[in-house]
Amino acid sequence: MTRRDAVGPSKDNMQIHVSRNGQEYGPYSIEELRQYIASGMFAYSDLAWYEGLSAWTPLSAIPELRPVQPPRRSSSASLVRPTAPTQSEPETSGLAVAGLVLGILSFLVGITAIPAVICGHMSLSRIKKAAGAIVGRGMAIAGLVLGYVFIGLFTLFFTALLIGVALPVFEAGHDRAKATKSLSQAKQIGSACISYALEHEYNFPSSLDDLFPRYLTDRSILISPLSKDKSTPSYEYFPGMQYADPTDPRADRILLRDKYVSKSGRRAEVDVAGAGRLVPAR
Repeated sequence: MTRRDAVGPSKDNMQIHVSRNGQEYGPYSIEELRQYIASGMFAYSDLAWYEGLSAWTPLSAIPELRPVQPPRRSSSASLVRPTAPTQSEPETSGLAVAGLVLGILSFLVGITAIPAVICGHMSLSRIKKAAGAIVGRGMAIAGLVLGYVFIGLFTLFFTALLIGVALPVFEAGHDRAKATKSLSQAKQIGSACISYALEHEYNFPSSLDDLFPRYLTDRSILISPLSKDKSTPSYEYFPGMQYADPTDPRADRILLRDKYVSKSGRRAEVDVAGAGRLVPAR
């Protein structure tokens, strides 16, 4: 390429030569070059020369061809920071409120204690999963505590009531069982006395010891179930009488009876005819 020196033309009649990849093109006017650059035919890095230049220079160095710079942002705009999204207020758990109300009402109504516990557990679970979006943990715990406290108190009361009702019934049943067993033993002793009398001209033995071992074998039968002393005989024996037929007017005379009285005020006795019964203590 040859160096060219001349007085530069005016802007309107400027004719520009372009060198691209060793090939020289042109001359072109400013407007033509703008179109070629915009179409991609030439680039701002390609060399250009026109009259008045002492050497080839990039197209970008020609003031009339310089690319239009986009408007710069004002410094104040660059300092503006995006506003953080406003966070909404956390929601209060309706289940926690319901659990607290039901827990308080349980001390008045009672039946609301179980729903209070259920609402409390459900609200705690949802509050935990919400990760701060739902609040009310304190109310949920308060409802749970109130519900469990009432359930505990009710359980204690019901247990005490049950014991208060069942224990006397149990003791009464146990006492009746002892009295019944005492009567059974008295009848066995009376039968042994009758067996003895039938072999001794209808005379009963002088002592219950005479019944062993022929008519009775186990001496524990002389200990009443109602007796706390298990070492001495419990039945009071009245010797010196004879066996009487049940039709005999003397048949109701008492042969033996339990010294101990049941809690219901009854004790076992057997008459000389061998009939046994539980009668009020006299």
